[in-house]
Amino acid sequence: MSPSLLRSAAESLFALDRTLDSATRAHLAALAHGRLPFELARALSEAGTPEAIEAAAALLAANENGCACSGDEPPAPTSTQLEEAADRLAREAVAPFTRNPALREHLRSLGFSLEFPCSA
Repeated sequence: MSPSLLRSAAESLFALDRTLDSATRAHLAALAHGRLPFELARALSEAGTPEAIEAAAALLAANENGCACSGDEPPAPTSTQLEEAADRLAREAVAPFTRNPALREHLRSLGFSLEFPCSA
């Protein structure tokens, strides 16, 4: 899932959140296990940033090279680790939508259209 797709979904959800009354916002938060719409949007937005991808890839590199607990300096992340980190961050960000049909349907009823596959 591309960072631009994540940003686009985040922008749409931020815009929707600005139009919600408190009762609707609370209902959505209940469907999303306590996460408010703007928090879901922020997670989508942040998942595709180069900084988040680099940090997640650095952690992967450290773990894969045994450096996470040893205190040794990990090598720079590989392109494969960067891709894996980006994919994992994207899947985590869209999980509240892809794994929660009730939340998805309620958001659709409010005009929020999901542009990512529900199997992500």
